Amino acid sequence: MKKRVLLISTAQDYTKGHKGKTTPCAALGIIAAYTPSNYDLLLVNEQNNNESVYHNNVDLVGFSAMTCQIKRAIEVSKYYRDLGIPTIIGGIHATVRPEDTFGHFDATVIGEGDLVWGKILADFERGELKKTYKADKFVDMKDVPPFRHDLLYKKKTTLSHAIVQATRGCPYKCEFCSVTDIFGSFYRTRPVENVAAEVAGLKQKIIFFIDDNIMGNHKYAYSLFEKLVPLKKMWVGQASLELSVKDLTLLKLAKKSGCRGLFIGIESVTQVNTPGKLGSPSLKEISKKIKILRDQGLLVNTSVIYGFDHDDQYCFEKTVEFLIKNHVAIANFPNLTPYPGSALFARLEKEGRMLHYDWEKYNNHHPTFKLKKLTPEQLVAGGYWSTYYFYNAGNILKRLPANLHNFFRYVYMNFQYNRISSARKKEAHITKMPPIMRKEWLDQI
Repeated sequence: MKKRVLLISTAQDYTKGHKGKTTPCAALGIIAAYTPSNYDLLLVNEQNNNESVYHNNVDLVGFSAMTCQIKRAIEVSKYYRDLGIPTIIGGIHATVRPEDTFGHFDATVIGEGDLVWGKILADFERGELKKTYKADKFVDMKDVPPFRHDLLYKKKTTLSHAIVQATRGCPYKCEFCSVTDIFGSFYRTRPVENVAAEVAGLKQKIIFFIDDNIMGNHKYAYSLFEKLVPLKKMWVGQASLELSVKDLTLLKLAKKSGCRGLFIGIESVTQVNTPGKLGSPSLKEISKKIKILRDQGLLVNTSVIYGFDHDDQYCFEKTVEFLIKNHVAIANFPNLTPYPGSALFARLEKEGRMLHYDWEKYNNHHPTFKLKKLTPEQLVAGGYWSTYYFYNAGNILKRLPANLHNFFRYVYMNFQYNRISSARKKEAHITKMPPIMRKEWLDQI
C-alpha cells in the first residue's frame, strides 16, 4: 500500500476564511513533481477557498511557508505531530530563520528543496529524519521538472490560469527583497525547450510566468518568446520597467507570443532616488515607459510601496494621481515590509525601529517598523484610501480609453477591486495636498 504524503501551504492572516479562488502555490507544485510515483500525494493550499488542512490516513506532511504563513504552519504541524505523524518545513522563512522552526517540525529544509527532497523521503522511509537538510548549491535548471499541474488545479478553488517558471534568481539586490540571497544573484534559466513543452501540454489558455523578471535576460527571453508564438497561448508575467521597454523588438515579440499584461514594480514615485532601487529615472521618464507598454496593447499592472523614509502624509495622493494620469490599468499599494533575510530587516533592526516580530503581520498589509514621517494609522488609512480612490467608478472610467485594447479584462478586474475596496471606505482617509502643491506635482508628471 502506498504511503500518503500531504503537502500544505497554510493561509496568511488576511486570507483566513477567504472564499475566493487564488493562484496555485508553486512550491507545492515543484515538490510534488520531485515525489516518486510510489507515494500518494495530496496538495492543499489553505488560501484556496479555505481548503481544509486536516486529513486522515496521512504518513508524512510537508509545509512550504512564507514569513506571514509560518505561525499557521506551526499550528497545523502540532496537530499532526500530536498524532505521531512527522512534519517537514521548507520555504523562504525556514531558509532565512530556521531557528523559528526548530521544535515545531521534525525537519527543516534550508535553501531550495529540489536537491534534498529525495534524501528526505529516503530518510523518512528508514525512520531517520534529520533535524535540518541544507541545499549546498543551486539546482541545475535543466533538471527542474514541470509543476504537477494535475494536482495544483482544482476547479472549485483555483483560478483558471496555469503557473510556469522559466527562471530563478535576480541580480538587482533591492534592500527590501531577499530573492537575490535565496535564489541567486543572476538569472538561472530552464532550457527553453523544456518550458515550451510544459506550456504546450497545459489545458489552460492563460499562463502566469511567476519569474521575478521574465525579461531579465534578453537573449533568453527572445528564444523563449519565439518558442511560445506557435503555441497560441495568452500569458502574463513580471518584469522591471526599465528592462521591459529597453528593447522594443523584444517587447513586440512578447506581445506576438501571447503577452497580455505585465506586472511592473515601480516601488515609489514620490522620490526619484528610492533607497534600495537601482537607477534614478525622472517621473516623466517613468511615464514615457509606461506609455510604451500601453502602446503595445499590454495591461500595466503595477505596485507602489508606501513606507519609505521619504514618504509623508502627501505620498498617497501623489502616487494615485500619478497612476491615474498615466492610465495604469491595475495598481496595488503594499506597505514596505522588512522581511527577514533582507538588508532592510537588518538595517531597521540595527536602528532599533522594529515594532514587533509578529510574523503573521509581515504580509504587506500591516505596519511593522517605526516610520519617519508617517504614523502607523496614517499608513494603513492611506493604503485603504489609495485603493478606494484609484478604483472608484469615475477613475476607472477615466483610465478606460487608454486600455480599450483589453476592455473586458480591464473592466472585470477594476470593478472587482472596486467591490473589495468599497468595504474599507470608512477607514480610507488622507491629508490632501494644498492646491499649489497639487498643481506643481501634476506638472511634474
